[in-house]
Amino acid sequence: MRRSKGRHGRALMPTDRCGPPLPRRSGTRPHLSLLLLCCIHSRAYGLIQRCNASEVAGTNVVVSNCSSGSCVVSVGYQARAHVLPSGTRREGYGSVNARELNDFGDSCHFDGTIVLSGPSSFTGTYTEYSTIMRRADAIFADFLNFERKGINYNGGVYAVQFEYVDDASSKEQVTNSTANAYRSTEADFAIAGYSSALTLYAAQQSYADGKLLLAAGAASQGVYSQNNLTFGFLPPATRYLTLSINFVAEAAKLIDAGQKEGSAVPRSSCASGNGTCFQSIKVGFVQESASFTAESCAGAADAARASGLSLAVDADGSA
Repeated sequence: MRRSKGRHGRALMPTDRCGPPLPRRSGTRPHLSLLLLCCIHSRAYGLIQRCNASEVAGTNVVVSNCSSGSCVVSVGYQARAHVLPSGTRREGYGSVNARELNDFGDSCHFDGTIVLSGPSSFTGTYTEYSTIMRRADAIFADFLNFERKGINYNGGVYAVQFEYVDDASSKEQVTNSTANAYRSTEADFAIAGYSSALTLYAAQQSYADGKLLLAAGAASQGVYSQNNLTFGFLPPATRYLTLSINFVAEAAKLIDAGQKEGSAVPRSSCASGNGTCFQSIKVGFVQESASFTAESCAGAADAARASGLSLAVDADGSA
């Protein structure tokens, strides 16, 4: 958590705890009537942005040669962060600490800022879902900072700030983006972006540097089983389709018992009465070659077996 100045004694941007983030210009006083309207969609950038995040040494997890589906992972100890591609996008949202700036009176200060930094996909395959996640973070930050008036902790009031570095939806870039994000902002916590495939490697990087990672967009169990510093918000991927399979099995049994109409299932035993509805059902899966999808379908196949439903299988006998 950050107090009024960074570790290098640098004054931080002002924060109005009673309204949206306001930019500070040297020698001027913020004009509320103009800036409150303009800053709703603006970005409040990071607390301590080093000119070159690669100057910060740490343990680097390097991912390479992912073209075949699996990747090669190597580790460099006490190494500078790898330089990101030129033009890599960085963005932040939230509220930064303004303990020493009395522009708004004593009632509108934060005593510090809790910083959460990590990768996010501004480009590539996962751009759409990543944008949704960042918007959710912004809603949370606005609620926490400006409606709830911050977090009360240890006698102080703290704002929250999110910082992101583009991972380009790339397994080979996500660890570099993760390290650059939390090192350049001296973040209190690391955050992950969208997809189990990327978070699998982001979690390795944050663990290597001893950072707790909050993962809001990954459901594959392999992300969490690899260390004890990764915290997830989603249910396990293996359970995503379990309820759906169970409902299908239960509905078929009710039709066979005469307790439910089966005519909504045309050209099937559920509607025609030829055989039982339950016995006529065969469950099959067409899946993408991705960790989340594979785990989801595997869990659904297990649920089908447990419900007594028949499975459509490949030539090798796999569901």
